[in-house]
Amino acid sequence: MILVVYDEGQSGGPNNGTKFGGGNVPFAVIGSHVHPAVYTQLNNHYGLLRTLEDGFGISRHLAGARDATPMSQIWN
Repeated sequence: MILVVYDEGQSGGPNNGTKFGGGNVPFAVIGSHVHPAVYTQLNNHYGLLRTLEDGFGISRHLAGARDATPMSQIWN
């Protein structure tokens, strides 16, 4: 599986910057376990984490993933 997520958001860091707040984050996943489609629902990083945990059979969810809605429709 190949997973690509790009989030240009920046806050804090060495220069204490606050550039690029918000917006849509590109997300692409390719693999034999993935159902090919375009999904337009809103998600966050915890939803992505929950999706990956569920997809790999991990039942102990980390941080905010415990309460997040997974993107379960992406799996074959």
